[in-house]
Amino acid sequence: MQIILLSLIAFFLFLKILSIILKNIFLNYISTPLITVSIIMLCLYGLYYKAGFHNFLITGGAVLSLAGDIFNLNEKKLVVDFKCGVLFFIMTQLFYFTAFTASYIFSFYQIPAVLLYFTAFIFIVKLFPLKISSNFLKIEIMIYGFIISLTLLLSFFNLLDFYSLKNLYIFAGMFLFTLSDILLCTNLLYRKFSYYSIFVWLLYAPAQTLIALSIMLSK
Repeated sequence: MQIILLSLIAFFLFLKILSIILKNIFLNYISTPLITVSIIMLCLYGLYYKAGFHNFLITGGAVLSLAGDIFNLNEKKLVVDFKCGVLFFIMTQLFYFTAFTASYIFSFYQIPAVLLYFTAFIFIVKLFPLKISSNFLKIEIMIYGFIISLTLLLSFFNLLDFYSLKNLYIFAGMFLFTLSDILLCTNLLYRKFSYYSIFVWLLYAPAQTLIALSIMLSK
């Protein structure tokens, strides 16, 4: 069953890329949610065999990301749809962050790392001001950037403190997730790139898949 679901994710991702190349709106509207629906089904499959705090939250995060994907389908309505999409992805990352705290162990080496993180975040915000008119959207994006990077940092700490295939999948998934959002934000707010959506989805879909697969590796 797991192989079938992974094949479905790959197939719908192929359709998504094809819709971008062909600029086929109908195919785009069909393939986009089906990718995330397949990932949710993968989560539910894992949840059926291994229920738990971490697994419930990962599944909930995947469901919230589906809503975010749907709102972000029409990129022309930046202020309306993108605003709602970011809100759902904020909730997604909050679910993931909470899930990852289940295996978190505090170590003193993390203190300077967290201080460095806060310094770097403030520096990036000052160096690259958001070029959008909506103050609400600016705040949303800053909150989202803060949460996703903090979630990435937490997944990295978990991997360093206890190396396992589960923690490796989570960190790799969060790393790809963050890269996809950096590319998305760069294209929408700073500089336009041709066919950027292809690269965003080639990062985002595997990211969500890896995080979903971590459910199967939970104890």
